[in-house]
Amino acid sequence: MDKRFLSILGAIIIIFVGIFVFSQHSNNNSSSSSNSSQQPTSHIEGQGKAGVTLVEYGDYECPICGLYYPVVKQVEAQFSSQIYYQFRNLPLTSIHKNAFAGARAAEAAGLQGKYWQMHDALYENQDPNGASGWVASDNPLTFFTTFA
Repeated sequence: MDKRFLSILGAIIIIFVGIFVFSQHSNNNSSSSSNSSQQPTSHIEGQGKAGVTLVEYGDYECPICGLYYPVVKQVEAQFSSQIYYQFRNLPLTSIHKNAFAGARAAEAAGLQGKYWQMHDALYENQDPNGASGWVASDNPLTFFTTFA
């Protein structure tokens, strides 16, 4: 084989090995920093005696999530001794203007030990009078303060 071909092949191999080593190093650094202070929040209720976990990814502004909420509450109440119920925020900010604000309000309440109360208030007051709820508001903070 030609020496130029072998040197080019060797250079390509060295580049790929370097990329691999660098990406492994950066993944290790990012995972260690995320373990210290950047963990996603997961709110859990129930006793889980059956070893089953119902995980819901929800958006407090989503009308479908709002319709689904009473059903989940009923399942959670009926099976709370057998299952865990876990809620994770998934605000769809591209289509719901106040979704992120709702998730932040729930997380702020969670810092005070009142996550589930705010969770329930956000869904139960999502749009109580047509278009006059916190969902349609230009300043949902006033609603969140009332809920708190």
